[in-house]
Amino acid sequence: MKTCSKCSREKALDLFSKNSGGKFGRHSICKVCMYAAAKERYKPEQRAASNAAYYQLNKEAVLKRTAEWTKANREKASASCRKWRAENPEKQRQATLAWRAKNPEAQSAHWSANDFTRRAKGYSSKRSDIREAIIACKEAYRVGDKYLDVYTMQLIDEPTIDHVVPLSLGGRNELENFVLTTRENNSSKGNQNLIAFLWRMAVRRDHALGTPKRAAE
Repeated sequence: MKTCSKCSREKALDLFSKNSGGKFGRHSICKVCMYAAAKERYKPEQRAASNAAYYQLNKEAVLKRTAEWTKANREKASASCRKWRAENPEKQRQATLAWRAKNPEAQSAHWSANDFTRRAKGYSSKRSDIREAIIACKEAYRVGDKYLDVYTMQLIDEPTIDHVVPLSLGGRNELENFVLTTRENNSSKGNQNLIAFLWRMAVRRDHALGTPKRAAE
């Protein structure tokens, strides 16, 4: 045991940092008191303002150094990002929403690319049967370098796989239950049955067959 010269409390030796010149080979001040003193000297608000000012004056150089470090330390960078997101979920959410609002076209392209890749892989690399069915579905609806959207009968560039009968309504992950459509139509359909979805599309004049007479009246 050792008494801290700062708080005057007796504590275990492992609560004091090592110091070859100190009594028992430890510092006279405990780790808690040393941390509190360092935090007081740090002045986080002043340091944050100073860092922000430096960043604005040297933005290109800072971004370049950051990119180089990230490229050379991908695992550390990924771990650091995951830790920050886990500790700051609300900040992450606000930053994501702000980026989406500022970059709608890039966000749409990102969603389409991710969704296309995810569905092309069958949602899981272990489900080879689903992946093969999805690839077969894409080939069945391919027209040159585009794909046929079965709900609008239009050619599209980046299709997604939709379940004709939603999984939540008893549909299965098999070729007979797969069709191609746009991400927007897929999201709009959700877990509706096919007839209800096509009726709503026709009322909105989105369907190739046009608006039903009764709806038009």
